[in-house]
Amino acid sequence: MAFSRVTKIGDGVSTQYPVNFTLGYIDPTHITARVGNEVDGLGNPVYRAITFLGPNLFQIAGTPAGIGVPIVFERTVPKESLIVNFSNGDVLDEMNLDISQLQTIMAVQEVLDGRFASLGRDLDFANFTGINARTPTASTDLANKQYVDDRTGDLVTQVPTILAASAAATAAATSAAASAAISVAAAESVNDITDYIKRYGVTPFDFGALGQGADETAQLNAAIDAVITGGGGTVWLPAPPSGAWRFNGRIQMFKPGDQTSYLRVSGVGAKARIEIAATTGDIFDFGSTSETFYADLEHLHVVHLNARTSGIALRYRNNAKGSVWKCVFDGLYSGIDTNRVNDLTFEDVDLNFPNATNGRAINHQANVAPTATRSDVIVYKNVNVQCNNGGTDGMFIEGPVYGVTTNGLYMLGANNGLYINSPSNDPNEFPQYCRFNVFETDRAKDRSLYMIKARYFDFDQCLFSNTSGATGDLYPQGNADNEAVRIESNVQDVNFDQTRIGFCRKQAAVIGGQKIRMLGCTFEDAAKDTPTDYALVYMPATARVVHFRDCFGDGANRARFAVQYESAVTGKCVDFAWKGMKAGGAFSAGAAANFVPAGQYQY
Repeated sequence: MAFSRVTKIGDGVSTQYPVNFTLGYIDPTHITARVGNEVDGLGNPVYRAITFLGPNLFQIAGTPAGIGVPIVFERTVPKESLIVNFSNGDVLDEMNLDISQLQTIMAVQEVLDGRFASLGRDLDFANFTGINARTPTASTDLANKQYVDDRTGDLVTQVPTILAASAAATAAATSAAASAAISVAAAESVNDITDYIKRYGVTPFDFGALGQGADETAQLNAAIDAVITGGGGTVWLPAPPSGAWRFNGRIQMFKPGDQTSYLRVSGVGAKARIEIAATTGDIFDFGSTSETFYADLEHLHVVHLNARTSGIALRYRNNAKGSVWKCVFDGLYSGIDTNRVNDLTFEDVDLNFPNATNGRAINHQANVAPTATRSDVIVYKNVNVQCNNGGTDGMFIEGPVYGVTTNGLYMLGANNGLYINSPSNDPNEFPQYCRFNVFETDRAKDRSLYMIKARYFDFDQCLFSNTSGATGDLYPQGNADNEAVRIESNVQDVNFDQTRIGFCRKQAAVIGGQKIRMLGCTFEDAAKDTPTDYALVYMPATARVVHFRDCFGDGANRARFAVQYESAVTGKCVDFAWKGMKAGGAFSAGAAANFVPAGQYQY
């Protein structure tokens, strides 16, 4: 039983309520009324004005409380002063004595109702358990175990749905489109998730977005700026009323001068859809000149509505750090572009280039002298790149880029699959210390792998395939490709392990570098250009210390030799199994060759 609190339930119509407190009340100013969880712009409780139509009939100001929304009337007596303050010689009449006693009793009733003021010290339960706690209503209330268990389950299973409902309800209210009352359960859910967003992030709705199809880049940028200014956090993108967000301008994922904040922009539930009508310009911009910051993208589906003629989807500059996780980008011109970055991860990402472009799917660069910089640690996990033989180049690595690593990257129909070079002749400014594991370039129009200047690379369980002249496919690439793999003389210390190379018009591989090791590799389906005398593998005079071990070659009765090499080549072959060579042999050597073809045999 509550002594100093009376709760009524709104019906959407009434503003008058009969209210009976235990022992009544001393003064009307002691009574307050609050509807639901109404708060002001700072989060402070809002109390309605009361008109006293009778001793126990109250009328609240403002609009009627919605269906099922509680109206809480509370009686609060002063605790810091006496209502009746006796002095020596005063007459003790009945009314003053009653008021004095009522103030004491009503204060005790507030305590019994759990409405005491904040404690001035810690409350020690001495290893006992607090029991019979009511369900909390305010953000500062203690929570009982049942409430915590229920809410934990709700957040795990219902956050995406509730967030979307909350965003839709907020936008509808902003545009005066909301007209129907909601149930008590729905209201409680929206209030819960609204509190969650306020504590753990913001949405563009908080900055004037309506989510009804107009360009709202400015509102998203305002939300991002506010989060970074506040020290970091999350910008949520729940599904808007129109079903898709429209951002046609540059989305600035940083704040000039900020070097410490963490930013996350995340879709809610199923990937939030972003539509972009502009045909030019960069989309997500992660840096300018001097920032060091952390920025993540998650659960987004970015769709370009019109054919792109320029612009980068993900542009990283100057010490950018962060990740892109579970995102899809459709209709791109150029995908990922980095320069002077450190510690980037792309996981479960799809990049789709359906139109004929001259862009690059992935471009990693770093400056060389005199303004030398470096890029370090760029990781790809389960990334899918669809170039669709439209002219888009695959992955370019140029300059002192260190530590590019893949663990599952598939690239279809690029012009050049993987291109590695440097504008400098200084080996310290070559791309280096990169490892490609489970990396596949399929149906390249020119070359699958072209290494011009590089050192210290590893390729493990990879596929470099041109698939020259493939027909009957959605995107046939014709018969204009070159070698599947070409390694020039300024490349050194490269390992290929359990890798397949071929499916091309010319040689499967041209190896002109130094300290190149082929371990357990397969060369096949090459030399499709007719008439041809191509070998599966050709080593020009620049090749030095090239080793083959446990390799296989299938000439398909088109390749003349398994391995052809010039006289200056040095190296060794151990266990090379071959078949289908037109010349009937495995190796063709130049005069006085220093290459030792030991252990080759036909199978």
